[in-house]
Amino acid sequence: MRKYGCAGCHDIPGMEAESRIGVELSTFGSKTKEELFFGDRTDIRETWDEWTYNKLLTPRTYETKWTSS
Repeated sequence: MRKYGCAGCHDIPGMEAESRIGVELSTFGSKTKEELFFGDRTDIRETWDEWTYNKLLTPRTYETKWTSS
């Protein structure tokens, strides 16, 4: 759970002191396409809607060898 940052969004007993790894989402809807990281993906259109859909469908979809942990 620690590796994937589960405690960043979920309340997990014993992990209360873990830091939040995700971004603050209240302004996410105002991000422009240029502010989104598409990684090495070339099979999707580079739009806000496509980025968001694919990120929710497969959270690690934009991971590259440089961004993976």
